[in-house]
Amino acid sequence: PSIIQLPEHLTKRNIRPLVAYLREPGIEEGTRNCEKLRNPGVNDPIFPLIPGIIHGSDPTQNIVSVDASSKIMVKTPWFEIQRELDRYHYGINGAFE
Repeated sequence: PSIIQLPEHLTKRNIRPLVAYLREPGIEEGTRNCEKLRNPGVNDPIFPLIPGIIHGSDPTQNIVSVDASSKIMVKTPWFEIQRELDRYHYGINGAFE
């Protein structure tokens, strides 16, 4: 059983929770730093994290999608993404929409 309980109308549409963490601005940005997230060292206590960006508009806050404030930098544990790939290994176009 999942700890995160979604409303029934989302569960009926097969929408499942996906855990992600905020990236640290200035530290976990750029190609080299993101490579370290994806491939931690053998003695590193963390698991692989996949960097990404969640973006969109929020008209209630006067945020439009072209503003920098509409982009949230996140990192998602690889096992979360692998779980979805195992379940839906075909039909994924490289973006989770």
